[in-house]
Amino acid sequence: LTRDSNDNTSILIELENSNTEEHPAYVRFNNAAEGGPIAITLEPCTCAVSTTVVTKLDDGTPIDFDKLLNLDGHVSIEDSPANTTVVSSVDIGSNAN
Repeated sequence: LTRDSNDNTSILIELENSNTEEHPAYVRFNNAAEGGPIAITLEPCTCAVSTTVVTKLDDGTPIDFDKLLNLDGHVSIEDSPANTTVVSSVDIGSNAN
């Protein structure tokens, strides 16, 4: 997570040992072990990289860098648009400790 001068947040994902197919990516509520509903739909990872500028949750609620740092959430990466099996996840926000 990085903050720009307008207080927007960029979320960069770089997958290791991945193929170049499209992998849907999301910020989800709760920690990775619990799983949870989608908070933010991210740009899919293609060629193992994805960058998304985030200013709000999918429901339209504004979210800034500081709120993302405290979010009870995780990032999940799915195998493909047709196969929603989570192939990678990482806790973020309040769960990252």
